[in-house]
Amino acid sequence: MIVLGILAVTVLPRLPRSSDVAARAARDDVLAALRYAQQLAMSDATRQIRFVTSSTSFSLTADNVALPLPEGSGVYPRPLPDGVTANPATTLTYNGLGETTATTFILSASDSWNACVEASGYAHVC
Repeated sequence: MIVLGILAVTVLPRLPRSSDVAARAARDDVLAALRYAQQLAMSDATRQIRFVTSSTSFSLTADNVALPLPEGSGVYPRPLPDGVTANPATTLTYNGLGETTATTFILSASDSWNACVEASGYAHVC
């Protein structure tokens, strides 16, 4: 009983909340979409590939037409999980070299997670 009490006091507060897990998953989805956008732009320089985000969703477009989701279950936009918000709401346009504007996205729930995009188009956790 004493061991359970000690565990409850020390371990349970360190377990992640479901909203934090959702924010981390959303960050990973945003990073995947950013990398996908860069690949699309480099594979076909004739199309204008854009990554568009609002506070509650993100989308990929080619020549202002929503692209299909990579898993084939519909088209963008993809909503963020409940309770997760993204900042800033912006549009990134990729050129044929995969370059875009350097930006840092913050995905927030009870904690926040960052996704950075370099001017070279490289997207990563920061």
